[in-house]
Amino acid sequence: MDVRTGAIPYAETFDADHLERQNGSDVKISDAQRRAEQEGTLKAVRQAGKALGDFFRPR
Repeated sequence: MDVRTGAIPYAETFDADHLERQNGSDVKISDAQRRAEQEGTLKAVRQAGKALGDFFRPR
């Protein structure tokens, strides 16, 4: 960690896919698209959090 700026020298790219089916409660296809986007984002954020935790874990 850079003590002057507080910056953490860590960079990585994450992506995640999620397959979503349209169900009977969906009014529009955008409802299923929104759920798929939210779940994909959640998976990527979880991956990033785990990787960042591993980065800080003592070796």
